[in-house]
Amino acid sequence: MTSASSRPPGRRARLASGKWQRPYPGVVATFSGSLDRPAQLWAALLVCGPDVVLSHETAAAVSGLIPDPGAEVHVSVPLTRRVAPRPGIVVHRSMYA
Repeated sequence: MTSASSRPPGRRARLASGKWQRPYPGVVATFSGSLDRPAQLWAALLVCGPDVVLSHETAAAVSGLIPDPGAEVHVSVPLTRRVAPRPGIVVHRSMYA
């Protein structure tokens, strides 16, 4: 998984052929097929930008405290940051993020 700011040669061709995929604008998965849960979590962190952390049900599930929390990925960002809404991502703002 990588951000689109690093642009290796042939990126467009790999995306067009389906060898790579773009789960969110600016995020490229350098493999084909479904994104497993860890890849979904990384994609959510990358698209939301710096200083973002997994939180709420998602963090609890990653830590093994609760079973599968469902498809949504919960993240927290600092109060001073604004993150555009994205499908499948629930953004929380926190003074502790």
